[in-house]
Amino acid sequence: MDFLQFKAPPLPHYIVGGEKIYPPGKMHPHRANMGVFKLIVVVRGKIAVAEGDEGKQFRVTKGHAFIMRPDRSYTPIEPAKKETRFFWVHFQTSGMWGSISEEEAGPGGKRLYPFDEVNPYNELKRLPVQHFTLVLPQFCKLTLPSKTYSECKHLIDLNRHHRPSSRWQQQTVFQEVLRDLNGEQQYGANSSSIAVAEKTAGFLREAYREQIHYKEMGETLNFHPTYIARCMNQVFGCTPLEYLNQYRLEQAKLLLMNTDYPVSRIAEDVGFTHVSYFTQCFAKSEGLTPSAYRKQFRGIND
Repeated sequence: MDFLQFKAPPLPHYIVGGEKIYPPGKMHPHRANMGVFKLIVVVRGKIAVAEGDEGKQFRVTKGHAFIMRPDRSYTPIEPAKKETRFFWVHFQTSGMWGSISEEEAGPGGKRLYPFDEVNPYNELKRLPVQHFTLVLPQFCKLTLPSKTYSECKHLIDLNRHHRPSSRWQQQTVFQEVLRDLNGEQQYGANSSSIAVAEKTAGFLREAYREQIHYKEMGETLNFHPTYIARCMNQVFGCTPLEYLNQYRLEQAKLLLMNTDYPVSRIAEDVGFTHVSYFTQCFAKSEGLTPSAYRKQFRGIND
């Protein structure tokens, strides 16, 4: 397995992204020397490409991620047998980068850029910059695919906003995606906390329209609610209720964009008991009321 390493700072930065669906029979188009990195996260189906003159083949299926290098060509090798859905993200770095082998990427492995090299001039003071090496697997199976899907969707949804704070938030979300990919290389998928958090997240996504209580959730999942909350915080950085509310808001945004349902009905459909609380949560998350969000989205896409 190949790995990409980046001298940081500067950290790789997000440029643009999107979501695509390929019908059966479609192949990923040929790409050559794009000049930017392209991250592909497959939600369903498969993308199959060969890299460079050597023709190294990659088959990226559900729950996998793949990074196309900016200096290589990629040729499709087989069409999708079924509908393929994936997120794509272009990113770039203004720092040095390179590739290393699996052995070199492990603990104590070789790094191209030592930490103690001379640091660049700083306009304010000549202070040392503590560089580190960010290592990303070029191809991997995601430990928590739903978490990465959610982050990619959030990243792309922010394209619709034109506030300066949205651009900052976009870079922050992108760093979370990179941290996930770095974690796949560094830690693997053997944590019981990860398993419990993923099971809980799945339960919440399936039952989000219902009124969910911690006791009922604990009985369904066969874990104590306190342990569930601790696992969710370790893996997702939030409580089960916070995760549930955020998922409900994501579903509400889809309804606001794609239907003419009144806000009160949307609030009820996604599991909020009171429309006033739904509006409060939505405004806190998006910086807009549900009605203003719908108006802004339709204004952009008319």
